[in-house]
Parts: sequence; structure tokens; C-alpha cells
Amino acid sequence: MKIGIDITQAQYQGTGVGTYTLSLVKALLDLDFNNYYLLFGGSLRGFGNLKKIATTLPAPEKKLYPLPPLALDLIFNRLHSVPIETFTGYLDIFHASDWTHPPTTNAKTVTTVHDLTTIKFPQNQHPKNIATHQRRLHWAVREAAAIITDSQATKRDLIELFPQSEPRITTIYLAPRDGVTAFARLSHPQKHRRIDQIKTKYHLHNEYILSLGTNEPRKNLLRTVKAYTQSDLVEDLVIAGRFGWGSKVKPAPSIKVLGLVGDQDLPALIAGASCFVYPSLYEGFGLPVLEAMALGVPTVTTNQGSLKEIAGQAAVSVDPYHTASITAGIKKALLNPKLYQDEGLKQARKFSWPQTAAQTLAIYEQVYQTAN
Repeated sequence: MKIGIDITQAQYQGTGVGTYTLSLVKALLDLDFNNYYLLFGGSLRGFGNLKKIATTLPAPEKKLYPLPPLALDLIFNRLHSVPIETFTGYLDIFHASDWTHPPTTNAKTVTTVHDLTTIKFPQNQHPKNIATHQRRLHWAVREAAAIITDSQATKRDLIELFPQSEPRITTIYLAPRDGVTAFARLSHPQKHRRIDQIKTKYHLHNEYILSLGTNEPRKNLLRTVKAYTQSDLVEDLVIAGRFGWGSKVKPAPSIKVLGLVGDQDLPALIAGASCFVYPSLYEGFGLPVLEAMALGVPTVTTNQGSLKEIAGQAAVSVDPYHTASITAGIKKALLNPKLYQDEGLKQARKFSWPQTAAQTLAIYEQVYQTAN
């Protein structure tokens, strides 16, 4: 098979979709030597970064174009008249991105629906993002030969909206990124040295509780802050993640706001926390929860949707809409650290990128065999 994969989203590191795209392609290229892979991508302002990322991926062919997201949306989602093969040449399979769903001449399309945030929480989204994702989803459910979801929760959401898509949907879980698994393999002295370096770099002089995520309403950071300030916890609260939209979290003497933390620093920052708190209102998967558990950090997350599905019984579950529940959850995790460390590590071992890649490759093969 000649398999094309849209790696456009890989340039957005620090996001779940960016991590998924890059990690999946790396794992597929490590696993599969029988098929031919072509990587497609488009960006204008991030074109240099996209090219740099592509050089780390040993695919035999790459087709990258200096096209901005709006142009890709226009060509593939709005007009939907320019087949992907115009840019890539012949393909048997094309794995579309989270942003566009191009038509094809010959290729059968596989697409991953990471979440339905723009539909379930439109009040927290920019109107342009809502319109783009709705256009993309419109074509995906009509044309994709196979649809992958990150969780059973997202699968149920998708079937509820588009019942006709059910036979084509398969859930394939994500896994911790390479940097997290590499950190987890370090010796205890090596881990402690790296954690001390990160604490020094970010001026973290006290024990801390960590919350991570783009500063946007869906991530529930303001309730996290309120839950913390209403408690008598002695640890600091550290919040990491880029600013998206909505009300900004304001720093205070015991509340540290770091902004975006690079992937190279994130594993040590997470591992150094006394507790990890992620009471997001909605996720398609919840990668930070899995990564915190993989690093042996007691974790607090919500009692619903994909987060409960991914964490299982290994994390403390809370009601994300009630600050008292979040406060109680943090205290519970801090009072039983060994229990949640052990259970989290056990749960995290169920997920791996080789497994994700093998299951994804099986979807490609099934689609190809059905078409031929």
C-alpha cells in the first residue's frame, strides 16, 4: 500500500492532537516496513517548523506546502473539489488530519475524530474554529472509509450525532509521548537531578500541586484555583500551559503560572509534583492524565467521559463543577500517595504507541482489502 498521512497538526506541539500526529507517525514508521509512506503537510507561518519536524521522520517521501490553515480549509473543506492526489500523487490510503478532510481520486480515507468540543462546548470556541471543524466533520462522516476515535466516550458522542457512522468507527487509545516514557526509565538519581534542575529553572522553591492545560474555559482552571484557595493546603499550586482564551489565571504568592512549558521540560515538571490535578469539563482522551500516572504522580481528574475511562480506578475522581469536590479530591490523593502512584503506574502500562500503531495499521489494511 501507498499510505499518505497529513502531519500538518504535528507542528502544534504542546497539544494533544500534535502529540498524537507525531507519535503515531513515528510508531508506524518503526513498525511497518512493508508499506510505502508519504507525509503531507501545509503551513505558512509555521512552515519552517513543519519542515524541521518532517526531517525527524524517516518516511521515504514528504510533500510539504507553504499553505496557511485558511487556504487548506477553503480548498479541502469549503470547495471540496481539489483531490489530495493533486498534492501527493497516487495513494491507496490517506489518513486525514484533525483540520481538513480533502476529497480523493483513488485513495480511501481514514480519519481520526479526537473530540467533539466544538459541538458540545461551542460557547468556549472561536466561531471560525467551530465552522471549520463542522465542515470537516460533515465530509468525514460522509466519505471516510474508517473513523478512529481516541475513546469510547468520543465514539458514543459521534454515534449520537451521526448514527450512520457507527459501523465505520473504531476506538484506538493514545499513549504517553516518548519524552515521558524515556523519563520514566531513568534511574532514581537521574530523575531527582532532572527534577531539581526544572524546579530551579522555574523558581519552584516549595512542594507543589500541578495543573496543566491550555488556559481556556473547558480546562476548568478557574475552578481549580478556587478549590485550591479555599483549602488549607501547604503546597503551592503550579499551572502550566499556553493561553487560549477566556479569563486568565492570575498568579499569587502561592500560585505560580508558568505559561507554555516545552516538551523537554514537561516530564520532570510533572514528576516533581506532589499531585496532578486535571478536572477538565470535556476531553476526547485526556493525555496529561495518562502521562501523570505513567510518571507515578497521584492524579485527580473528573468522574465522567473519557477521563474516567482512561484513568479507571487509578485516579481520584471528582465532580468538575463543584470546587468542594475538587478540593476533597486533592486532599485524598495527597493522603494516599503510594496507593495512587502504584495504581496509576499499573493503569498507564496498558497504553503504548506500538500498540496504537499496530491497531491503526490494521485499519489501513482492512480498508485496503475491502476496496480491492
